[in-house]
Amino acid sequence: MAVSCREKEQPFVSRNVDLTVTVSDGNSLAPIHLAEVTIDYEHRLTGQDGTCLFEKLIFGRHTITIKADEYEDYTASFVVEEGMTSLPVKLTTLPPYLEVDFESINTLSLKGTKEIQIRSNSDWKVVSDSPEITFNKASGHGSGTFIASWSFQPDSTGLDYKEAFFSVRNAYDTLDFGVRVAMPIFITEVEGISNNFEKDPNGKDSCIVRFSRKVKDVKVLIPEEREVYWLDDYSVSFAIPAPMLCRAYPVNKIIASSANGDGSELRAEDVKIPFYDKLVIFDGVNAGLYLYPDRKTLWMATIGPDKLRKIDTKSFEVLKEIDLDFHPGPLALNPHNGMLYVIDNHLVTDETPEVAKTIRVVDPNTGREIKRIAIEPDEEDIRHNYTSISPYKVVFAENGMGAVLVSRDRIRLIDSCDGDRVIKHQYLEREFEPDFEDTEHHIRDIMLDNAGTGFLALILNSYSFFNLDSDGVNGSHFKLPNPPGDPEEEYGFHGHLWIYKQHREKPLFYLVTPYGEALYDRSSNAYTDPFIRLPGWNSVGDFCYGTPFGEDVCTFLFNRNGFFLVLDHTTKEIKYDCNIPSTSTYVEDFISFYEGDRVLVYENMVDKTYFTVLNTSRFW
Repeated sequence: MAVSCREKEQPFVSRNVDLTVTVSDGNSLAPIHLAEVTIDYEHRLTGQDGTCLFEKLIFGRHTITIKADEYEDYTASFVVEEGMTSLPVKLTTLPPYLEVDFESINTLSLKGTKEIQIRSNSDWKVVSDSPEITFNKASGHGSGTFIASWSFQPDSTGLDYKEAFFSVRNAYDTLDFGVRVAMPIFITEVEGISNNFEKDPNGKDSCIVRFSRKVKDVKVLIPEEREVYWLDDYSVSFAIPAPMLCRAYPVNKIIASSANGDGSELRAEDVKIPFYDKLVIFDGVNAGLYLYPDRKTLWMATIGPDKLRKIDTKSFEVLKEIDLDFHPGPLALNPHNGMLYVIDNHLVTDETPEVAKTIRVVDPNTGREIKRIAIEPDEEDIRHNYTSISPYKVVFAENGMGAVLVSRDRIRLIDSCDGDRVIKHQYLEREFEPDFEDTEHHIRDIMLDNAGTGFLALILNSYSFFNLDSDGVNGSHFKLPNPPGDPEEEYGFHGHLWIYKQHREKPLFYLVTPYGEALYDRSSNAYTDPFIRLPGWNSVGDFCYGTPFGEDVCTFLFNRNGFFLVLDHTTKEIKYDCNIPSTSTYVEDFISFYEGDRVLVYENMVDKTYFTVLNTSRFW
């Protein structure tokens, strides 16, 4: 008989348990909600009742870690055994504390911010006794971050510094802090440079510089350090080598520190003497400039070599350079798609008749040409015997609609939201009163309006303008009266504008005519008092958009041959005048920057472009 032998099967015994961890306050025994419990590598958060469940914990030794706001961290080891189903843990509250990551703020800036990290185990609140200080967060609970900001304005009290105070408080402690801001030193007056152009053969021309505060340790570098002679606590004098007067050279600095030892300084980059702060020369002839709205970056098109250059307007470092296979002309950046629209400036020949009607679209990031946009004459152009309508200037509104001045007297639109379709502005197709009849073919210039959403077009030989909405449909038109002092037909230039510019923030027009300058206020539809009349000037002008103290007070003027004026059009005072020697005897144009601290002058030579940067802080 065959017998089969098998072991008797044993019953299964579980070697793990489900464990409930209960977390409570060691003093009050109240449950702690949202405590972070970790056993080995598994994490749980406690509920409202202070408990959380860990399933199937194997028998043996484990490590538990518990963290909760306002309590000390807890770490321990424990052994899971048969029959164990719960593990109670009591946490110890942290002692009261209030901490921040700094003790005081010291700055040389009139305007400043400070990010402050705070650590606390209770509610905290920021209390300020100084109205100059504001906070982005005035209160909180536990750890957090708040930002203190301050803005001090200089005053005439003669103080060398200002102080402000604030406190951070919780239920247990108060921490007091202070902001100490040294008043800046700036130059109030410079003599011997702006008005003295007679060159002393012995090189004894002198310059007197006056400071806003008592100073010490004054150093003048033109470009090497020069000996200074003290006139009083606020003034020094030094000799200028005659050949250097009104010359352009790159390093000219004045350095000074406060005589009261409060840490305030006139930094080396703040003031430079004399007029030419920096002269930058690029190879090639400037054919077009596009200045970013923040005035910090400039795109420049040059011919010979054919390039696009992206330039930092503070340092004049070339940030990017794009080689082109065509002669670039005026250009603009389209804010809608970020592309550069560059007019092809090739000369028209029998072999290349089409290039005079072409705009190239270039990707500023890759330098790659995306497309070409041709602007063809339509039936009306041909009827008026306009068979070639070459683009001359291009500007873009924020919505991606571009206005192109073609053949210097007509306008076409580029709709970049519709495949760069070329269209006419419908408002110009309307019938107008006699002063505006047939003006579609008599546009002299076009620019963006103040808001950057439409276009302002000047009609040839008049004070008449079109406001064209960037929808391509709507618009308006207006005519300015003759400015005060207009000689009517006496000089044969009645109604002719050489230059017009609009203030970017205010409804002001700056007008340059053959017989003077005028300022027109659109809000009141009237001229302000003319602040200068210079018969015979063929000048260019621009607004100063702010002094170091935030005021909008001045207008800059340049004569084409290099004569420079700074005018306060509130007081009618000429704040500065100088005859700046021009390298080519012809200043092409200039740009005043938003802060009012720099003027950028440029002029074309035969094969070079000269950029002169003037530091205007000494004017104030």
